[in-house]
Amino acid sequence: MNQASTSTRAATAAIALSLALLTAAPAQAATVPVNARVLAHQVRASGNVSVLAGQVEDPALGRGAAIYRVRYPERVFTFVQFNDRGKIRGRGRVDAAPGPNGGVLLTGTARVTGGSGAYRGARGRLTISGTSDATFNDDLRLTGSVRVPVR
Repeated sequence: MNQASTSTRAATAAIALSLALLTAAPAQAATVPVNARVLAHQVRASGNVSVLAGQVEDPALGRGAAIYRVRYPERVFTFVQFNDRGKIRGRGRVDAAPGPNGGVLLTGTARVTGGSGAYRGARGRLTISGTSDATFNDDLRLTGSVRVPVR
């Protein structure tokens, strides 16, 4: 597995994470559990940065979209996740290990560092697990919680 493949897959995992956070909280909720599935794909690679985009779906939080920028070889990422209620932003790190059929297994963590609209002041931590196939299609599970201050 080459460095770009590992970085791209890490970026995809990051996208998934931010998408899960995006739809994070109704206006009166303080803490929202996240149990999201994210499907993402690399849309651009330039130098040591990969950009991924995807969709997220969470039974409690709904649907959204996200964009991730992953820098390698460090496999660190930033993300913006958004829906009709606002945006959530954050950062994280993903590790990759060889997986079945030329793919990779992804694991990592992310931190929600802020937001806008209904997610203004959002904070949280997420755990990432999933797979990326040989064509950079990622299927990820994001779990954790996001806190949105009551305003």
